[in-house]
Amino acid sequence: MPLLKPSTPPKKSTKPAGKTLPPKKGEAPHGKGKSSHQPPPPAPRPPALSFWDHLSAERKLDVVGILLAFIGVVIILGLVSPTHSEPIKKIFSIISQIFGWGIYILPLGMLIFGLWLVFRKIERIPRFPLNVLSAASSYSFGC
Repeated sequence: MPLLKPSTPPKKSTKPAGKTLPPKKGEAPHGKGKSSHQPPPPAPRPPALSFWDHLSAERKLDVVGILLAFIGVVIILGLVSPTHSEPIKKIFSIISQIFGWGIYILPLGMLIFGLWLVFRKIERIPRFPLNVLSAASSYSFGC
């Protein structure tokens, strides 16, 4: 039969137990920190919204369409040009390695798709109010 070791009682704190005095009038209670009436720390400010974040989804598609159409026109003009600079040659060689003979179709597709994105909702573009024109013409700009 195995021998069991007697358990040792838990050690007592080495600090002497002293009296705790109640706080005096007008003082903060002991052990609770500096003050319980501190205002909470200020909330972090949200990051500032960029120009792109302020645009609606429709306007974002319009901007993307304009960029696609512009890049398509630039590539078409670069392909039609009889001479090419070194950066243009490198760009065209990369595009031709990716698309092959599609280098001639890609800019045309970008131009058509970009214009479609811009003109897809042409009936929703608000018309310029005519009363603004009549009010502007009634002002006298002469001396």
